[in-house]
Amino acid sequence: MKALAGLASAAALWGCAGVSGGAPGSAAVDAAMDGDTEGPGALDAGPGAGGIAAEAAVHDATKEADPLRSAATPDGSLAADTAADVAVEIASAPADADAVATAEVADAANALDASGPKGALAQPVTQPMWLTSGAFAKNAAYPSAIAFAPAGWQPAGPLHVVVYLHGHYNCATNVLGDADTTCKAGGSKRPASKLASQFTATGKKALLLVPEVKVDEGNSDPGAFGKAGGFKAFLAEALAALKPPLLPRKVDDVATLAVVSHSGGYLAAAGIATQGGVQVDELWLLDSLYGAYPSFVAWAKQGLAGFGGTGPDWQRRLFVVYTDGGGTAGLSKQLAAEAKAWVPAGAWLHDQTTATWAEVDYDHGLLFKHSGLSHHAVTTYYVGKLVASGLAPY
Repeated sequence: MKALAGLASAAALWGCAGVSGGAPGSAAVDAAMDGDTEGPGALDAGPGAGGIAAEAAVHDATKEADPLRSAATPDGSLAADTAADVAVEIASAPADADAVATAEVADAANALDASGPKGALAQPVTQPMWLTSGAFAKNAAYPSAIAFAPAGWQPAGPLHVVVYLHGHYNCATNVLGDADTTCKAGGSKRPASKLASQFTATGKKALLLVPEVKVDEGNSDPGAFGKAGGFKAFLAEALAALKPPLLPRKVDDVATLAVVSHSGGYLAAAGIATQGGVQVDELWLLDSLYGAYPSFVAWAKQGLAGFGGTGPDWQRRLFVVYTDGGGTAGLSKQLAAEAKAWVPAGAWLHDQTTATWAEVDYDHGLLFKHSGLSHHAVTTYYVGKLVASGLAPY
């Protein structure tokens, strides 16, 4: 990692952050979301594990709805139904979840392309993993995380990692695939985020890690990700648990790290960014800025120079997208206005229209975007756009 040594019910989603009715982000709601009982002054306070835990209770009390994807959601280039493949692996997992980490080395030969770059994968690889250092206690029914490596990725090459944190009423297995599936037996189908397809369509070579947080619940509890060093422990174990044709790696091997949060995943993102124990190079909040405002400000201010000056001259990136129905507009606009004063003009962009961006528009360190997509559709569109324009030289 650069400088490592020196490093997502039936109502619309107004209920996600406790915002009801018209304009999102009233002063009272904003204050409550940040644990402030006396007014918005708490937005100036520093980050802390206590604040993150308090916010979880406020957010969870509203029980985020299960929004449907917009018909305007871009389809992109779709791969096979990855979620179904993972479900098969989970269903066949032994009662002893620790045994899932074992694999036949012979499988590696079927996934490596001897005619391509040394060790490059000839086909994408998806690996569910059961970990002792997950966000929550190991559960044989659900993987602690899922790793996805696209075709062409070199297991022993530079390690660029993207971590995706899903929102309420969803699960890691479902957001990875193209088709809406159930997360729990007898449950409702949840909206997929097509993460694997988006990665594949970009042609970029990064490792995607999808940690499991609360499975199919209206719950923003970040678990261990809200504790000091919790994410580093997860990342170390997850990288070490990669099995053939992937190779075990170490945290020190990570060249760049991007953390993506959708909706209720914001508290886990805040914990990772401010006290996770590793350097976060890019932070993407997909209709997810419901609170933890001081934490996100603190992360940004850790290295303002990294956001660059003009064009693609940046080494850190903060991307915040908000919708009309998600309830995140208030804090997103507030952060955009505050951030404008932090950096040179060329490093900051706030687009309050719903226009589609050109590739060049992503070349800023601090990005704020108003989207006409639905609360969930931002996940099926922007992950691919951000991976394609990411910091890593893939």
